[in-house]
Amino acid sequence: MTKEDNLKIANLLYPEIANENKPDRQKIEEKYPKRDLQENAEVMRLAPSPTGELHSGALYLAMINDILAHRNNGKLILRIEDTDKNREVTGAAERMMKYLDIYNIKIDESLLQNSEYGPYIQSERLDTYNAFVYDFLIKDYAYVCFMTSEELDLMREEQVVMKTRPGVYGKYAKSRDLTFEQIKTKIENKEPHVIRLKSSGNFDNKIKFEDELMGLMELSENDEDFIIAKTDGVPTYHFAHLIDDYLMRVTFVMRANEWIASMTKHLELWGKLGVKAPKYGHIMPINKKDGNSIRKLSKRKDPEASVAYYQKEGYTVDALKAYLMRLANPTFDDWWNLQVEESDQKRIKINLSNYEFNLDELKRNSRGPLLDFDKLNNISSDIVASMNAEEVAEKLLEWAKENDADFYNMINQNKDYLIKVLNIERETVKKRKDIYKWSMVKNSISYMYDEIFNNLNQDINNQDLLKYLKVELSKDENKNLFDNSIDIDSWILTFKNIYNASPFVNDIKFGDMMMSLRKSITSQEKTPNLYYIFEVLGRDRVLQRLDQK
Repeated sequence: MTKEDNLKIANLLYPEIANENKPDRQKIEEKYPKRDLQENAEVMRLAPSPTGELHSGALYLAMINDILAHRNNGKLILRIEDTDKNREVTGAAERMMKYLDIYNIKIDESLLQNSEYGPYIQSERLDTYNAFVYDFLIKDYAYVCFMTSEELDLMREEQVVMKTRPGVYGKYAKSRDLTFEQIKTKIENKEPHVIRLKSSGNFDNKIKFEDELMGLMELSENDEDFIIAKTDGVPTYHFAHLIDDYLMRVTFVMRANEWIASMTKHLELWGKLGVKAPKYGHIMPINKKDGNSIRKLSKRKDPEASVAYYQKEGYTVDALKAYLMRLANPTFDDWWNLQVEESDQKRIKINLSNYEFNLDELKRNSRGPLLDFDKLNNISSDIVASMNAEEVAEKLLEWAKENDADFYNMINQNKDYLIKVLNIERETVKKRKDIYKWSMVKNSISYMYDEIFNNLNQDINNQDLLKYLKVELSKDENKNLFDNSIDIDSWILTFKNIYNASPFVNDIKFGDMMMSLRKSITSQEKTPNLYYIFEVLGRDRVLQRLDQK
């Protein structure tokens, strides 16, 4: 077809642009000026699709984008790519934004921080995409395709039989050869159609491009006439995201490595746009062990693939962020261990902002990081150990209010008592590191609350011993065992004197006596030192628990 024919077809499909009721490409481009940033500043973007919950891999990617965007005073954009309405989950976009905020990802432009480069949700940018599809049509970079679903099915069947590549290209691109009159008639008859890229590539030719993470890559040119606008007029991901990146002046696209296969399609689109493509970096996914094999973390199989899982389990924000930083930079361990060592000595808080992210380490991670909950739990326990009791109580209450209403109501009744419970062995030289997520605290402190205390583990085999201990602990001379007015060494010595004076001294060891005492008042075999538990529970409650049921 001639240039005039292409223009006529474009005007038939987009009469509002032809009649100047909607802006064309030139007018739209004028609305998106070049950004006034320093030379080495990067404009990065996060572009989640609201088809599910925020993936932990997406948070991992968001952290890296945040660091790269802001280390030289660049910008980080949050754009919601909602063109796939059939798969969209109600409220998903709002929850994604909530979690990005919770994890302190610094977003400079979004639905909530608008600017001249918006709107930041694709469903509000359809006029913009139409203008560029119109531009592609009149430049003969795209064409109208009327292939039916039946024709496409037959094409795929033939390609399977012939063992050739799938897709619409070469002889399979049947609508390429339609005349102007044929196209005009079909449009006027309202026959369903899509707009396809008119590829000028040759699959036998190789192109090279430098990936910021993967290095120099060589792929076959794209020759597929892929869809850029669907039957309903809504653009495909391939087309829409690229127009957005162009107009929002994105300089560096960091995304999952699954998009490498589409890279040549995108490079061809950039070429037809007539503008320089941004830098691309394709990041390897987070993996997990599954039996003897290693596979990609799956949002369908693995609850830990969702950021919501870590919130519900009660991992601290810093713990998950520190762990994800370690996945990106394995030498993060050295820095982290130094912070923990200094924290133990000086009781300072671990500050993640002091860590200098190394892109070269991420480049070397060619197989993708492996999820390791033991390491996450260690990091998290370090962080909880660095908090004082007041901060632990605040964080625990905040978590329980959202996730365990009964537990929240119980511990919120007496915050001073809660702080005392959580402060047990927290001010000692060797800090407690037995808490790494808030969901485990209920069980670990249950013996400190009569409402949920369960003494089924009471040592019923030593009832006479426990009766003896109750008598001794009831004496006024032993009141100081409950108020910490004596030091821990004197406290232990007092119990040894009680033991030595007992009728059980030849039948039971001192350690076994103390274990019976521990199990009777806590129902646990492992707890912090009874010296501290006695002080917090108080004399009356300890004596009450020594009664055999």
